[in-house]
Amino acid sequence: MEFVAELYDNVKPTLSEWLEDAKKNDIKELGLYIAVDTGATNTRVALGTNEKQLITSKFKCDSTRDLIKYLNEVEFQLDQILNLKELNNDLVVVVKGACLAVAGRILENSTFCEITNYRLGENNKHRNLNVSELPLLLFPGSKTKFVNDLESACYGISGLNDSKLLHKYFKKFIHPKIEDNNNNNDDNEEDDSSSLVMKNENYLVLAVGTGLGVGLLISLNNVTNDDSFHVIHLEGGHLLMNHLPPSHEFYEEERRLFKFLSKNLYDDEHPPEFEDVVSGRGLEAIYQFILDDNNLIDDNNEQHDAPQIVCLACSNPPNVIAKKALKLHYLYLARATQQLAVVLQAKGIFWAGDNQVNNGRFVDSIIQDLQTEFLSHPKNDWLRIPIYCQTQIFNMNISGALYVARKIGSD
Repeated sequence: MEFVAELYDNVKPTLSEWLEDAKKNDIKELGLYIAVDTGATNTRVALGTNEKQLITSKFKCDSTRDLIKYLNEVEFQLDQILNLKELNNDLVVVVKGACLAVAGRILENSTFCEITNYRLGENNKHRNLNVSELPLLLFPGSKTKFVNDLESACYGISGLNDSKLLHKYFKKFIHPKIEDNNNNNDDNEEDDSSSLVMKNENYLVLAVGTGLGVGLLISLNNVTNDDSFHVIHLEGGHLLMNHLPPSHEFYEEERRLFKFLSKNLYDDEHPPEFEDVVSGRGLEAIYQFILDDNNLIDDNNEQHDAPQIVCLACSNPPNVIAKKALKLHYLYLARATQQLAVVLQAKGIFWAGDNQVNNGRFVDSIIQDLQTEFLSHPKNDWLRIPIYCQTQIFNMNISGALYVARKIGSD
């Protein structure tokens, strides 16, 4: 396997340094932590100490059966460098905690998962995974757990906040102001992005990819009197979509869109979910709806996937249909954010993920429309809260999974 050869050549010098440093400091046991991010495009495996981290390998995968095989190969190569099996050396190297961040449901006390962005078929064997199936040296059974990918992203954001590095990766994007009768702003928070620090409040995190991931950071300050956050992953993407009001100029068009989605996805038996439009496949569905609704045919009668639609929308000049589809896609993200923020009483929101970074210029160009959509709610005075957009690529899932692995190792 190509990635295995690359792994050995690329990481051996760094891991050898870790070993030498431990020996120089007369450390008898070097504790390591494993983090895995099973992304839809690439799976990444990271290795860390208490202070350091290193991406050891990256590979494409869409089946848990292949994932097990690849992780066994990773274990074999790392064992060649670290001698994980040797317990009688002057320096013992041991994995103290491991965490796998996956898209999907986590069951059986975090020891079983169903990875929903992996392929279907054969009694779900390509999606289901138990901790007991993983290679034991890297994933010791009692010290390994699965977390939802948005749960790990939340821990990643919390870690950036602890390190006072949030401003490097996020900017304040939307922040509706509360004005008193004298038109004075009631918000005391500075607009300087370098001052971005999370307060003792609840924060909502949304990330768009193959699906719509949602997580919640709950402040424990009132309970534990410290600045820590408790993380809950939410299946918020499955929230049913709400309609525009009848007075809205696009009310009839949206009714047709809902009917299109309901028919194609649920045989007219269920209304659409937010994830049906706020996701890669959702963008493709909106694009196809606009074509059908206007009796148009795609270029060369070919279907475009989500990355191609984004490219068309951001081209100069932009493709009108693609631009409209991408704008609607983000308007529905704003509407989903609104619904969740009201229910969960969030006092701040993060739009996270690589797609948010890559589409940043387009999203900036429709900021007023997004703010209008976000505030279109009977309780809009509850929505005078900031939305922060990710601006730099950073693997929140790996960072968060390492946090969980270290936490497991310290228990």
